[in-house]
Amino acid sequence: MPRPSWDRLRTVGNSKLVKLTIMMPFVGYLIIFNQHVVSALHLASNYFSEHVETSLFGSVSGEFLDSRLRLLYFGLFLTGLGSSLFALFCPLKIKQYTDAVAFAERELNFLPLPHFYSLLNDLSRLRNPDYVNIDIDDYRDRPPIIDGDDLKTVKIQILTEWYWSQSHRYPLARWASLLFFICGFSLLSYPSAATLVSGLRATF
Repeated sequence: MPRPSWDRLRTVGNSKLVKLTIMMPFVGYLIIFNQHVVSALHLASNYFSEHVETSLFGSVSGEFLDSRLRLLYFGLFLTGLGSSLFALFCPLKIKQYTDAVAFAERELNFLPLPHFYSLLNDLSRLRNPDYVNIDIDDYRDRPPIIDGDDLKTVKIQILTEWYWSQSHRYPLARWASLLFFICGFSLLSYPSAATLVSGLRATF
């Protein structure tokens, strides 16, 4: 299994729908397990079980009232935790740009040379076992003695390396966010999968 990086998680983490699940730890319990909501669902279940001839809908409704609310709550809760970790730990530039190419193309012509040295300082400070091949001194020494396309090439390399290093920050947060997303989506998809299986069994 490839190790997760923030740029791989950004598609899910930047989703507006997923962002809304951040609120689930605070308001989900009050809504999903609200006694009035549960009572209304019981009334709806009783109504359909009495007025709909097929027994499939009634069995699905009963199962939903027994366990699906909890699956929905915990699925949204775990997804919200993953979204919270993404919002807190994913670097801003990773959230803004899809990949290093988009980042370099956008930032290249708007950053003065001193800013590139600050990026190099970040690269030096954030050095980790996954990121040891870059020659910081070489990047630091070359810009003052080159210009034109050569300087542009070095700038692109610095931007690309810096984006990559940002995408691999906070490994524990990255793994935790990924696991929360997987567990949350699994719980949310289980009721639909179980209902589909029940429907197929009833049909065949």
